Amino acid sequence: MPEVKDWSVVIELEKVVVKGLQHDLGEKIAKILRQHAIAGAGLGLIPVPGLDLAGVFGNIWTMYVRLNSAVGVSFSENIMKSIAIGIGTNLLSIIPGIAVAKACGFFAKFIPGIGTATGMVVDGATNYAIVMVMGLIYLNIVKYLLQYKRDLTEDELKNATKNILKDKESIRETYKKAKEEFAQVKNKNSNSCDNALSGDSLK
Repeated sequence: MPEVKDWSVVIELEKVVVKGLQHDLGEKIAKILRQHAIAGAGLGLIPVPGLDLAGVFGNIWTMYVRLNSAVGVSFSENIMKSIAIGIGTNLLSIIPGIAVAKACGFFAKFIPGIGTATGMVVDGATNYAIVMVMGLIYLNIVKYLLQYKRDLTEDELKNATKNILKDKESIRETYKKAKEEFAQVKNKNSNSCDNALSGDSLK
């Protein structure tokens, strides 16, 4: 999948989460994850403190709907909202640093200039990682249901969620990798812009 070759977290998704599915579906899922993670990062660039939070939740909700469509499963809106809130709440308890990072980004944006810029970067990286991890967790939940041939009911979905969220160390590691990926891509894009502005791209 050349389009996402630099995104190790997404590549791991195809190797682990969608293992056994046809290759084109793996690419489609990876693309959905990447699009929404980048959108989440973009929401962090809003300079107004706290304004990105509602957008991030809406972004994750839309991602789940698209992932369901791609995989071929369907759940009611109420069940999906309940699962999304459950995953998000558990994520905060598993990785307390998320709340700290969001608080830092929030308060930094109140400081004009360098404070606002710092808050935007912190929020962007945190949002990117949150969306990526919540997407991966949800895909693992769906994979669990399909792999063990569970009924696609609310109870089975909640049970699967509990089982997947038990692997706290993997979730922490995925969050860490996602933030590292954001930093790498951000630096890569910045270098590309710098080269273009300096005329290096025309040499």
